[in-house]
Amino acid sequence: MMEVLCNCQKAPCSLTGCEDLMQPVDRLVPQIICLEFAKDSVRLVKRCHKFDCKVISSFHEEEGDRSGESRVSVANPPLSRIRRISLLKNHLNGCTSLSSDIKSCQAKGIKVILSIGEGAGSYYLTSSEEARQVATYLWNNFLGGQSSSRPLGKAVLDGIDFDIEGGSNQHWDDLARYLSGYSNKGKKVYLTAAPQCPFPDAWVGGALKTGLFDYVWVQFYNNPPCQYSTGSISNLEDAWKQWTSDIRATKIFLGLPAAPAAAGSGFILVVDLTSQVLPAIKNSHKYGGVMLWSKYYDDQSGYSSAIKSHV
Repeated sequence: MMEVLCNCQKAPCSLTGCEDLMQPVDRLVPQIICLEFAKDSVRLVKRCHKFDCKVISSFHEEEGDRSGESRVSVANPPLSRIRRISLLKNHLNGCTSLSSDIKSCQAKGIKVILSIGEGAGSYYLTSSEEARQVATYLWNNFLGGQSSSRPLGKAVLDGIDFDIEGGSNQHWDDLARYLSGYSNKGKKVYLTAAPQCPFPDAWVGGALKTGLFDYVWVQFYNNPPCQYSTGSISNLEDAWKQWTSDIRATKIFLGLPAAPAAAGSGFILVVDLTSQVLPAIKNSHKYGGVMLWSKYYDDQSGYSSAIKSHV
C-alpha cells in the first residue's frame, strides 16, 4: 500500500481539504502510524480504512517548509507505514476532534504511535526523576492514563517512538523503562526508535540496550562508515549484522533515502537494493522491511513502488 501526504494549506486540525490519493495493495496492510511530537510540532493522522489512510491537512509555518515530511516503511506484513504530518504545538488543544479518527485506525488493527524528537533540535532529560515525570505526562496525556487536558481527547495511543538525534544521551533508557512499566497496567505500550547506523547510536544507544523496543528503524544514510557505497555492500552488511545481533528488538528496518536529494549520502539505486542489499539482509529473522525518508521525495521518485515487491 502507498500512503500519500496531502500538502493542503488549511487550518490546523482541519478534517477536510485532503483527497484520498492512495491505492489499495492487499499485500501491504498498514499496521503502524507515527504521530510525531517534536519541539514545536505534532504530527497526526486523519482517518484509516482497511487498506488506506487519509491524513489531515498539514499546516506549515513557512511556505516551502517540508516539516511535514513522512518516514515511509515498506514492510513485511503486518507492518507498513510511518506517518509524519506537521501541526504547530500551540494548536494541539484544538485537535481533540481527531480522537474518533485515531480510534477508527486502531479498530482496524493499526497501531498509532507518538514520536518524540526529530532531526532538528536538542533533546535532553536531566535525571531519572525527570524521565519518570515525562513518562507520567505521556501516559496521562496520550496513552492509557487520565488527564483533563488530553490534546487528542479520549483516544489512547499505542506507544512512543524515540527519534532523538541531538542533545543528550542520558536517561532515555530510564524513560523507556518507565514507559514500558505502564504495560503492566493493561494495554501494552509499544516502544520504537530511529537511531543512526553507527553502533551504538550516540543518542539512544543506551535506551536500546534495555531490550524493551519492539521496532527499530535504523538510518543507513548520512553515515558513510556504515552505509552502502556503489559496488560495495560490506559496510552496510557489517553494520546490519551488528544491529540485528546486538539489539533485542522484535523487528529492525533498513532506513534509506527515497531519492538522492533526500539525504547527503546513502541513496541506493533500486537495481542495487533489490539485487545486492536485500538478498544479503533478508535472511535475518529480525528483518522487518525498508524505511524511507521521506514521503515528499518518494512521491517524486516512486522508490517505494519500485521496491515493494522485493521487500
